[in-house]
Amino acid sequence: SFSVSRSLDLTTFSCGFFKSLSVLLPTLQALTLLDLTVRTAAIVEESHDLFDIRCPSVSSFTLNLPSFTFPGAMDTFLDPFMRSLDMPRLADLIVSVEMHPRNIQGKQHLDESLEALLQVLLVGYIAHTNLKSVTIKLSLTKSETDQEWPTTLKIPLSCIPSVASLTVQTFTDIQLSRPDRTLLALRELRLIECNRFDIASLE
Repeated sequence: SFSVSRSLDLTTFSCGFFKSLSVLLPTLQALTLLDLTVRTAAIVEESHDLFDIRCPSVSSFTLNLPSFTFPGAMDTFLDPFMRSLDMPRLADLIVSVEMHPRNIQGKQHLDESLEALLQVLLVGYIAHTNLKSVTIKLSLTKSETDQEWPTTLKIPLSCIPSVASLTVQTFTDIQLSRPDRTLLALRELRLIECNRFDIASLE
């Protein structure tokens, strides 16, 4: 097996690094572990230069997002990037987001933005029948930790029906949602540092 770790600073999604990924990764037939750290700039420019990034053998993907501009970098970077990834053998997904909130307009906006973040991270994996383990870590940048952020993270379990192990570490409350009563493979649930856990939606 083969693994690769790479860190970069991002000022625009059209950065040549992503085009290089789309060329390089399909040639690494033995690549099983991919670990990326991406620092989004305070202002992320819009871009429409997207690339399909095929990772045919990757079974473990770790994405670290320190000082992530939230929610601004979701639409301009994270959503198109996650949609560009093609990992048919992915079994383990680990995403760590250190959030740097900007232009948050009240609790409702924060709740909606967090819900959108989870959709961006998970909605592309509903068809991944090999995906068995998901870890999501949400934290705040040091400058924001002294402030109170009363909000609830709604986790759409219907997006990850084949996942057997789910770990969530967050500064928020947690609500597990399964609106369509999808059958789940979930066997192991770890909740770390969350304020409150709401299971009413699963009953």
